Amino acid sequence: MNSASRVWKLALLFIALSSALEIPSGALWALIAVADIVDFARKRRRNTESYESPRSSPTSVTFSGSYEVFLSFRGPDTRKGFADCLYHSLEKMGIRVFRDNEELLVGEMIKPSLIEAIKQSEIAIPIISKNYASSKSCLMELQQMLACRENNEQMIIPIFYDVGISDVKHLMGSFGEFFYELVKNERVDKERIDAWKKALRHIGEMKGLNLAEMNDGHHGKLIQLVVSDVLRLLKKPDLVVTEYLVGIDHHVEEIMRKLDVDFRDGQAVKTFSNKGCVVGICGMPGVGKTTLAKIVYNRLYHLFDGCAYLENVREKYTQVEGLKTLRCNLVSQLVKRESREFSTSDEAMQFIKHRFSNMKVLIFLDDVGDSEQLTQIAGDLTGYGPGSRIIVTSLKKDVLKKVKVITQTYEVEAMDEGQALQLFCKHAFGKDYVREVDRTLSRAIISATGRLPLALEMVGSCLFLKPKEVWEDTLEKLKDAPHEKVEKVLKMCYEDLDENQRKIFLDVACFLIGRDKRIAIYMWDDCKFFPLGH
Repeated sequence: MNSASRVWKLALLFIALSSALEIPSGALWALIAVADIVDFARKRRRNTESYESPRSSPTSVTFSGSYEVFLSFRGPDTRKGFADCLYHSLEKMGIRVFRDNEELLVGEMIKPSLIEAIKQSEIAIPIISKNYASSKSCLMELQQMLACRENNEQMIIPIFYDVGISDVKHLMGSFGEFFYELVKNERVDKERIDAWKKALRHIGEMKGLNLAEMNDGHHGKLIQLVVSDVLRLLKKPDLVVTEYLVGIDHHVEEIMRKLDVDFRDGQAVKTFSNKGCVVGICGMPGVGKTTLAKIVYNRLYHLFDGCAYLENVREKYTQVEGLKTLRCNLVSQLVKRESREFSTSDEAMQFIKHRFSNMKVLIFLDDVGDSEQLTQIAGDLTGYGPGSRIIVTSLKKDVLKKVKVITQTYEVEAMDEGQALQLFCKHAFGKDYVREVDRTLSRAIISATGRLPLALEMVGSCLFLKPKEVWEDTLEKLKDAPHEKVEKVLKMCYEDLDENQRKIFLDVACFLIGRDKRIAIYMWDDCKFFPLGH
């Protein structure tokens, strides 16, 4: 029985009932409408289930949501080998990949869902193999990729799989033979043939990855390189960095040098040494240690098999089960899983020692309190794979004293006046420079902040579009006390000192500024504060 006949039979039944039970006509038609809607919904649900069912037609291709990578390949050449491994390697890194496993039938056009998948993808990866040009589907996909590249600046990473690039560009050898055989059998018109030739010529002229020329033809190495490039282009694991950056480049270059990284034109090309290396970035609160380390991390992670970022280590370490939580978080990020649970922190450490011994990793531990926290969380740092790098930020210069691998320390100091003025202006005026009428007051405020990036950012943002009177009041407040957010950071650092260190700090702050330090040291020695030991 179809839906229309069912609805009319219901209507006749309700008419009969309404006469017998004296139901108002308005209510009757409302009931009929509801029955009709319910019937329509059931029918639509059945159609949807039929459409989504695995038993549906094998030629149907559905598109659900946006993809980050579109994978184009010739099935018989690479589907069960290289393409499949690349697909799963990209997905393992959390990258959404579209791959079409169906070939077009004779005379069939490329499906709208495929066109949409290509348009929505940020990166297209055509795997150009020997039989690629024998597939109308592949050629249509390639043509669409290049059109998207021209219109939307889509990125393309061509992979030349056991085929000569010149053969692709000029349709020579067996590659060309397959192409001409296809257009002959399919009776393709001249306009489309020219379009496909143009697409193949353009793809051959692009900078791509040639299996024959790289890593002795080893699939694993090439896949690793492709995944690395995709992560870098998508900026997938990028850490969030403040919008306004001033005077950061020379710091980044110096840290890259200490990490033994080949760094050119703002890009990390490779790590020179296979020996493990740890760099500690130290300095006073608010000086920009974390921002600097994040930038280095963002430019480096594509060179590694796994990466991890643990923030606010000093604070989290002191929490209940803090050590176990930090170790579990470290493992989860390195194995690229959302959550990895261990019953004890010792179990997590045993996993770290055995699981990552052959894995090249990049680890960033932010705001580490001391060397004990570092080794408790990440081990003695000798158990990671060759070429691993670890970045640590800390208030203390001696945070790396217990580390058993190569260590380097980089101390970040306050900005010079010119850079401080530029950063302050970005936040206070929304531009890189200051008007002459505002220069004197701006410089006074910069001096009061100690030229610390955190203080410049906080104070500058608070003064944006404010009248001169507010600026003058702010300057007077800064002479007495720092900005509240900066004060909070400084207070945390004070609370992290031991009892003797706090007493020394208070003596200096309240009584000894400008005094001969030798007198103070004698006094502290007599009080058993051990000043030279801190």
